[in-house]
Amino acid sequence: MIDTCRNYYRGNEIELKLINEFEKCYSREECIRWYTKETFVYKMINKALRTEDIQQLHTFRFYISDLSSTLARQHNKLEESNEEIITTVYRGAQLTIIELEQFRLNESKLISINGYLSTSRLRSIALHFTTNDLKRLDTLPVLFQIECQTDQSNSSIFADISQFSDFPDEQEVLFDLGTVFKVETVSKEDNLWKICLNVTDDGREIAKQYIEETRKEMEGDSVVLLFGRLMTRMGHYKSAETYFLQLLKDPGNENPAHIHNQLGLIYEAKAEFHPAMHHFNTAYRLMKRSDPPFLKDSAHVLLNMSQILREQGYYNKALEHSIRAKQVLTELNDSNELEMAHCLHSIGSCYRDQRQYYEALNHYEQALTIKRAYLSENHVYIAKTLNSIGLVYLMTKDIEKAFNYYISSLEMYQVCLPEDHPDIANALHNIAQCYHKKNQLDRSLQHYQLALTMKEKCCRSDHPSIAMTLNNISNLLNAQGDKVKALELCLKALSIRERLLPFGHPDLAISFHNVGLRYETLKDDEKALKYFEKALEIRKIFLSEDDLLRKNTENHILRIKQKLM
Repeated sequence: MIDTCRNYYRGNEIELKLINEFEKCYSREECIRWYTKETFVYKMINKALRTEDIQQLHTFRFYISDLSSTLARQHNKLEESNEEIITTVYRGAQLTIIELEQFRLNESKLISINGYLSTSRLRSIALHFTTNDLKRLDTLPVLFQIECQTDQSNSSIFADISQFSDFPDEQEVLFDLGTVFKVETVSKEDNLWKICLNVTDDGREIAKQYIEETRKEMEGDSVVLLFGRLMTRMGHYKSAETYFLQLLKDPGNENPAHIHNQLGLIYEAKAEFHPAMHHFNTAYRLMKRSDPPFLKDSAHVLLNMSQILREQGYYNKALEHSIRAKQVLTELNDSNELEMAHCLHSIGSCYRDQRQYYEALNHYEQALTIKRAYLSENHVYIAKTLNSIGLVYLMTKDIEKAFNYYISSLEMYQVCLPEDHPDIANALHNIAQCYHKKNQLDRSLQHYQLALTMKEKCCRSDHPSIAMTLNNISNLLNAQGDKVKALELCLKALSIRERLLPFGHPDLAISFHNVGLRYETLKDDEKALKYFEKALEIRKIFLSEDDLLRKNTENHILRIKQKLM
């Protein structure tokens, strides 16, 4: 931490002097005082929290731990004493119009601030900060009025830190990380905007349950591995990749097999399938060679390898890997029910890819029953299976059932995941498909565009998930009559898939076929024929002669050839 701060403030003699003082004199009891001084500690920690800089947060983890635990102790002292109870505090700020609009859109909803929140018991002090930066012309003065519940059922942590501050007259009250607020009202009074918030426990219990279940699931992990795994789970793939690559160079007491497995999961999420499979193979080999071998962990790696094989279109091999994983866990007799549920879900996905929908649904429903028995009501794993069941119903043309499962999945993801997580984007994409099938084209396009915007934010530009959404928007625009734009998006989707997927992949056949349709619609029969023939070449590899998809492509080829004669 000290080296990081010195490097950041090199050349700044004032801050470097304070850093030296911090190194010599810091103790846990002094952590609040250092925070209120608004020097390098305050600036760097707030920046890391605001920007969600995972590596910086890891660097400052010990100080953050000191600050949060000290706040908790001060909060407990306040509850146990007969001192004046904190009921209302204030914060002055200047917000942009966009920031203010976000609060207006979130009236009656829950929010959480990225960081510690500094407030004052005194309205007059807070008002001073609403006009503190008159040079900025793009901001509006805002006063936050925060009501603090003080009953024992509320676990929110805040404390009066005046005694530690260099500015005790400000009567500062500091809220801990993760405090949840309900936005009650947003209103304008004269030239001042007023936002009323309530400190609440709503939402914290859900988060607490999810964190506890995640902790149990990762029980065998060290803190070092756990930190990286949580980054991956929350969608911070670049930070997680950097973290585990550095750990692989200097693993210390960590098992390299587990590091390779985590890197495989990261590359899988980024659609970098070859490096993902390389790391999974390395992890599997190391686990099998260990004395004794890590058999249970090797089963998890087999499931991860199965997912990659599915993404690459090798459905039979994927199914073999999933079944082997289930056999390993069954023979061990010490696997838990959730591990078996993951196997059942994976096998169900393999059957779905092979269009064996009855078998897929059967395995998904078994997995869902187990997950609901062992997990909290809202959990990512339950949402994942609900989404997969929705896919089966969509493929079997039961649109209403598919829609209901997708909605349930989306609502659960939104409770458990960051708002721009890829799983939320995929759920929005699937809901858009249902609206399209129901001929509600405007609502479908709206959801596709939401999904695409989110995917472009959290995925690389040539991710196959982006190609899937572009392809579907192309179909929708074609139905609306915008044939030129439809062709443009279809070609863009094809370009992504050609770069990422092996030639025999079914998704490539879909793209070739759809480009053929776009050219046929535009009366360019020669180009249409070229793409239909490429689609058929792939479909002959994995589809039988009487398959409807294959016959559809063959019929288009026959019709165009007759027109060109």
